[in-house]
Amino acid sequence: MKIAYWGSGPISQFHVAAIKSQGCEIISCFSRADSPRLSEFCSQHQIPMAKNKTDFIKTCDDADIVFVALKTEVTLQSLKSLTGNYVVMFEKPGALRATDFQELGNYVNTDNFFALYNRRFYETVDLLKSAIDKSINPLHLNVYFPDTKKGIHQFYINGCHALDLALYLLNDFTPKLVGVTGSSNIESTGFSFLAETQNGSILNFSNPWGAPSRARIDCFNGETNIQLTPFEAFKESDKMDVQEPTADVPIRRYIPNSLQETFVSTDFKPGFVQQVQAAVHAAQGLGLDRRLCNYTQALSVLKMMDKVVDKLK
Repeated sequence: MKIAYWGSGPISQFHVAAIKSQGCEIISCFSRADSPRLSEFCSQHQIPMAKNKTDFIKTCDDADIVFVALKTEVTLQSLKSLTGNYVVMFEKPGALRATDFQELGNYVNTDNFFALYNRRFYETVDLLKSAIDKSINPLHLNVYFPDTKKGIHQFYINGCHALDLALYLLNDFTPKLVGVTGSSNIESTGFSFLAETQNGSILNFSNPWGAPSRARIDCFNGETNIQLTPFEAFKESDKMDVQEPTADVPIRRYIPNSLQETFVSTDFKPGFVQQVQAAVHAAQGLGLDRRLCNYTQALSVLKMMDKVVDKLK
């Protein structure tokens, strides 16, 4: 399987490691012409470097899959030039506004385009998704995503991971936005919003900017509670054991009864190998892994983000 790779930033080393682990051949790499980092990156990973963008795009026609890992500000324009008959895997979110991202369909066949939301491929997320799909009850899904940087821009380029994951888990990419609170002012502490799915599930999403806390998901289906704290760790509980105060421990303690606990594999950056495997299967015509984020879903994530941001003060 032949791969063309567009990017040389920090995330690229993890993509390349995952690609090579699957026996794929990277036939060309490019980011910016005359980029010292690109030259160093290609030398370090022993992959061919394209002379310029024109040379790279031409080489893409010989590839089965094109990976795009560029800054969000330039991703959309780059995607518009990928008009060949290959699978395109691009780093999320693809653009900074849904109205801009919608233009992509005027240039390419978006059926072949997939966003790289790697958290969908976590083993912990697989377990949670399976439990959700089996549930007959509406869910209460709490997503707490404390970003390391303040601002709406950071929500678009990084918070999109958490929002996509929530919509993917709930299997509803157009939930009803019930309410938004908070501010887009850079001096604020962030924002929260409440949404409801078509089957009555509740999504409570909090984005506290710069909070010294871990990202987490808490999902209750009326019978069991599943926590991903952080997203890489899975814990399922079915009841709360209450331990009454004693002379030695004079506080009442509430301890969840754990049914199952696990953590993602760290042989590679979590989800990256599975993403490559899904891309290879798609390129071979063997079907689409349901964990892949297609163009329509990626656009829906941006539309939801736009709705939330437009309602902020």
